[in-house]
Amino acid sequence: MPSAEAEKKEGLEEELARLKKALSLREEAASLEDGGDYAGSAAKYRESLGFHDDPAAKQYAEGLERRAALPQKAEQEMQQKPVTEPDQKPESDLGKKPAPVADQKLEVEAHQKPVPELPQVPDLSPFTESPARDLKGQAEALWREAGELQKAKKYDEALLLYRKGLELTPDDKVQLHAARLEAVIPKAKAKAEALWRQAVELQKGKRYAEALRKYREGLAIYHNSTVEEHVRKLDAFMKKGNMQL
Repeated sequence: MPSAEAEKKEGLEEELARLKKALSLREEAASLEDGGDYAGSAAKYRESLGFHDDPAAKQYAEGLERRAALPQKAEQEMQQKPVTEPDQKPESDLGKKPAPVADQKLEVEAHQKPVPELPQVPDLSPFTESPARDLKGQAEALWREAGELQKAKKYDEALLLYRKGLELTPDDKVQLHAARLEAVIPKAKAKAEALWRQAVELQKGKRYAEALRKYREGLAIYHNSTVEEHVRKLDAFMKKGNMQL
């Protein structure tokens, strides 16, 4: 009968195999994305979720699906847009006999409409919080939170908050920063995943201390909750077995 330690080790190896498969699929997804195949890339990311559920990867796949749908949606809208005929030139009134004065007066009165009552301008005194000011405050709070997430290498979550803030209040600097971050994410992710693949091989060779360092080195570049949890389990396994780090 296998011991509890052996069962735990077997469980780690199974989890390691799933992680390796997920990393392989995400590597394919990154390659497809680099080639402009956003739909194919999103499909690979979603396939990888079956081996390791990762909210960040799911969110990234959704973003790729939106990007893939944009050109198609625009084309469909163009095809569905009705073709309008050019406006006909109005007939000239030259040469027409003027209407009698009485008829002209009736016509003018018929076209006159009562002037609508103008709405009151709200009082924007210093003691009144304007909606625009409130939205800007909410956006800045989101951007501060995004900055903290970015420092923690949680780039996907940070990008989401930057965009949420921009939906509330447009800002050119934040827009540019978000665009640069979006461009950095695939590179950071690929670099981290390369380190994690090395860690997987080291762990398979029972070189746990070296594997742990590689996992953490990758996490310092790009955060991944699945890898972080795997590191926690591997660290606990090593400490329980009195293995040196």
